[in-house]
Amino acid sequence: MQKDDFKKLFERIANEAVKATEKSFDRTIPHDCIVELHGTGVSGLEMPVSDAIDHLYLDADTSYAVIDIEVKYVKNGVTVLFVRPSSHAPVPYNQTWYSPEGNGPFKVITPMHLTDNGKP
Repeated sequence: MQKDDFKKLFERIANEAVKATEKSFDRTIPHDCIVELHGTGVSGLEMPVSDAIDHLYLDADTSYAVIDIEVKYVKNGVTVLFVRPSSHAPVPYNQTWYSPEGNGPFKVITPMHLTDNGKP
């Protein structure tokens, strides 16, 4: 998978995570997102999606086995996504999470609660 395709897949899955959260909490939240990355040598640093892709994309043949994506909270009109690659050894794309089919390594997690600016 080329990096641009990986980015498009990430953006599609991030949008699905936002929609699932909206449905779960019966409210609208911003679809403009930033990433709070955990892993790849980073511990909870907030960054634009493009910077997160630079950390998450390995190469055209291999990927992290699973990359969790969850809406963490809404802050200043932007949705913050918790993103964490698994600690498994990198695998070929056809051995990633891939559930549902077409999601590649990305696994959407629906949050138990949703806060605004860190406040319930």
